[in-house]
Amino acid sequence: MKRQGRSWGRSGAENMVRLINTIQNEDFEEAMRSNFEKVIGEVENIKVDINKLLRPIHEPHVGVKQVA
Repeated sequence: MKRQGRSWGRSGAENMVRLINTIQNEDFEEAMRSNFEKVIGEVENIKVDINKLLRPIHEPHVGVKQVA
């Protein structure tokens, strides 16, 4: 990370160290896969009424007033 013109805050540097360690220990793919499966599991549990989402919003309007 040195000599690349980057500066790191403490939390960012700690995250980079974790990432580098994970890659060097060849655990990166496993970690990404397990996180991906967790996220997919959460997405599959979302229930959405697509028809309700796609239905246009009804906005009441005022018709033309006729003066007699």
